[in-house]
Amino acid sequence: MSDLYSDPLGTAVLAAAKIAEITGKPKHDVALVMGSGWMPATDALGKPTHEFAVTELPGFPAPTVAGHGGKLRSYRLSNGSNALVFLGRTHFYEGLGMEPVAHAVRTAVKAGCKNIVLTN
Repeated sequence: MSDLYSDPLGTAVLAAAKIAEITGKPKHDVALVMGSGWMPATDALGKPTHEFAVTELPGFPAPTVAGHGGKLRSYRLSNGSNALVFLGRTHFYEGLGMEPVAHAVRTAVKAGCKNIVLTN
C-alpha cells in the first residue's frame, strides 16, 4: 500500500483519470463522501449513471469493516452538474495510515470537484 502513496497527488490524478474513463465524464462538480448510515440518502439523488467498486481506481483499498460500501457512484443532477458519491470511506482506525483516509478527497478535487461534503 505504501508504494501507492509515495506520490499522493499523482495517485489521485490517476484515480481521477480512471473515473473520467469509466464514467465518460471529463469532470465532476461536487462530491459527497457518505458514511455508512447515510447510504440510503443517496436514493434522493435519483438513479446513478455509473456505479463501480472503488478498488477499480488506483490507491483505493477494499473496505475492511463490514457495512462499509466500497462503491463510487456518478450522478447527473437536475441542475446539469455531475456528482461523485463515495459510499463509505477509509478510516484511520483501519490501520492503513493517513494517505488512504485523505485519498477520496484528493481524488474528488483532481476530478474537478469544487465542493465536497463529508458525512459521518
